[in-house]
Amino acid sequence: CATPAARRAATASAPCTRSSSLKPIAPRARPPRAASITCIPRSSMVATAARSPALSSRPRASNSLREPSSPGVIRQIRPGANGQLEVDPAVYADIDAALALAEKHDLYFVFVLFSGVGPDQLPAAWLNNLAMRQQLANALAPLFARYASNPRVMAWDIFNEPEWQIWGGQASEANAVSLASLIAAQIHAN
Repeated sequence: CATPAARRAATASAPCTRSSSLKPIAPRARPPRAASITCIPRSSMVATAARSPALSSRPRASNSLREPSSPGVIRQIRPGANGQLEVDPAVYADIDAALALAEKHDLYFVFVLFSGVGPDQLPAAWLNNLAMRQQLANALAPLFARYASNPRVMAWDIFNEPEWQIWGGQASEANAVSLASLIAAQIHAN
């Protein structure tokens, strides 16, 4: 019986197989690391740059970009001409620029929509009022539709660690789940 270290050494260079009657399965390459961009509040536009193996050896000064905003104020989503919420057109230009760089440097993004669900991250009405939750989800639909087929967008992260505000009593879990469900439905519809 071989030791675990001996088994690992013996199989490290050999392809994996499920049984002798199946074809060998090639070892999987590591997936690219994703970049995370928080588009909205406090530490708005947080980008953690992910790099392909070819770029990872290059020196870099920073892997984050932060664009501060006021707590509870979301400049990226605003009332439109009809009074309904809409995504500010500048957001599209920023994401287009990020995706152009992603294509050039082999980067992939996971966009984080909201940095949390507390009053410093999201206006209370957007979380606590059902009509406003639906309006917010509807406002985000064109964003999801625009980037639905872009291979550089790996995922949309609706909230970054909402449990901290929920456990701290700053937000209702039921309302956060309701809003996340409405936004997720828009993501999947596009």
